[in-house]
Parts: sequence; structure tokens; C-alpha cells
Amino acid sequence: MERCKCFCAPECTNGNCPNAQYESVDSTYGSGIADDCGMKKVSCAKCAYNTGLCKDCLFENSIECPRTLKLYHATSVKNLEAIRNEGLKRGCPSNFKGMNMDNCLYLALNPDAAIWYAKHADSYRDKEVVVFSVTLSSLDSDQIRYDWNNRCEYEKDINSIAYSEDIPIVHLMSDDEIRTADKNQLDAFKGTSLYEIVTDVFYEQVETNKEEL
Repeated sequence: MERCKCFCAPECTNGNCPNAQYESVDSTYGSGIADDCGMKKVSCAKCAYNTGLCKDCLFENSIECPRTLKLYHATSVKNLEAIRNEGLKRGCPSNFKGMNMDNCLYLALNPDAAIWYAKHADSYRDKEVVVFSVTLSSLDSDQIRYDWNNRCEYEKDINSIAYSEDIPIVHLMSDDEIRTADKNQLDAFKGTSLYEIVTDVFYEQVETNKEEL
């Protein structure tokens, strides 16, 4: 079975591993305190880092797991049938004047942002939109790009990315299955390749702007 590629792999080095927490408590507060607190060590041989199995992952069924983190794309309901047949395809004309598509798809970090973009498109004429979601784990991290069409002043305002590959229908979840309560912001993606890619470009841009002032 393919080894888990999720960001849980280095948890043993960044403090979230139960063993690291156990040892931290004992070293900080004294030997035996971790046991008194009900903390337990786990077998490293059974850790997802070594087994490669999601069932052994510290984040199994957690909202922090990339397998549960989702991105969203909303579009006119008239495009529903085409997407169900072909998935999300690049190469479509931009829905916004002056927007550089750069042969990418554009995905929002939460449903509300996706719907807002769809309804504020220059070409928007319909009364309703359809929303599709895709899990972060089904995307190729090497194809994730910073969305230069949505330059933000603050990191917390970043709510979209560009993706430079088509997304087949098999990876898409349709509107009626989406949890509308999903409110993912960039912070939810901390520890993932997406977060690193987006923030690296964002802060490089911030430094460039400072130098130009």
C-alpha cells in the first residue's frame, strides 16, 4: 500500500506526537506527572509514519486531515451537466474582465467564497449557482499556485488558489452533498503544501512591496 503522504508524517518532530507530549510534560513538571495526567505513550512501530496507513494516523477523521480538507468551485447552473460529464476543465474564458486565467482552475477555500465569486462574475446571469468540492488530498500539490488575481493585503483574507490541472469528476462532490457549514480559512490548511505555497508567495510579495515604497 502506498505510504501516507499527508502532513501527519513529521508529527513526531513538531510536538503533536503523544510520545513527544508525554516526554515534554515529564521533563517540564517532573517524572511521573504524565502518567498521573493519564497520558500514554504509543508504539512507534504502529505510527502512520512507519506503517503508511491512515488508520494509524494521529489525525484520522480529524478536520485537520488533508483527506477531509476541501476546496470549492462554484459556477452557473447551466454548466452543471458539462462538469458532471467532463469534470472541471481549464481553458474556459474568464468570467471577470481583466482576469488572467493563466490556464488554471480557481478554487475557493470555503463554499461562501466560491459562491461569492460565481455571483459577482461579469458573465453571471442566473439566479442560482452550483457548488462542487474537492478534497485537498486528491489534488497534486505540485500544481497548486498562488491566485495572483486575488491579491490580499492580509494573510487572513486569502480565500482562493489557482490549480494548473483539470479535475476529473471522480474527485468532485456535488452541491447537495456539501456541508454548508464548512468555513475553511487559510489557517485550516496550516501544515499542508497548499499553505506553504500560498504564504511563501504572499510574504515574498509583501517584502517586494515594502522595498518599492
